Amino acid sequence: RRWLRTKKSIRNAVVEQIAVKDISKITVTEVAKIADINRKTFYLHYDSVCSVLNEIENDVANMIMEILNKIDLKDSYYNPYLILKILNEINTMLNNDIDFYSDVMKSPLSNNLINKIKNALKVELSNKITRKLNMSDEALYIYIEFIVTGILASYQQWFNSKSKLSLEKLSKAIEQIAFYGINGILE
Repeated sequence: RRWLRTKKSIRNAVVEQIAVKDISKITVTEVAKIADINRKTFYLHYDSVCSVLNEIENDVANMIMEILNKIDLKDSYYNPYLILKILNEINTMLNNDIDFYSDVMKSPLSNNLINKIKNALKVELSNKITRKLNMSDEALYIYIEFIVTGILASYQQWFNSKSKLSLEKLSKAIEQIAFYGINGILE
């Protein structure tokens, strides 16, 4: 538990520093001081500040992929609540450490993280959906790009705007637009 608590303190310190300065200017000494550890302890866990960022990005992307892997698209293919189910799983993940994810999404690091998640989601969805649909790869790519980019941009906007909308209501709105398109809003 102490190991995990220390890693969490280091990660939080790095995210906190990214909000106020460029990654290249963040030192291990600063991170250690904020995390209330010494430099030696930092180096027991990480090689550099960049390795902390890489781990954060990879962990978030892997958690999103685990969510997708838990959902069997074969069983859910005609289920209109598929997107809502995925979004609810993402909300559960976010709610487990909402302050951390909020800081991450408000930081300059969010663009790289969003791109990493977006690319992983596009590959995973393409692999799972391609076998189900009778459409060209090019058309499928456009659909997936639109949905994935829209969903991630909606979360990013929600975090950055300090919206009073709950995560559950955000998910419902995303699900409605993703499933029903513009007609869902107009009705």
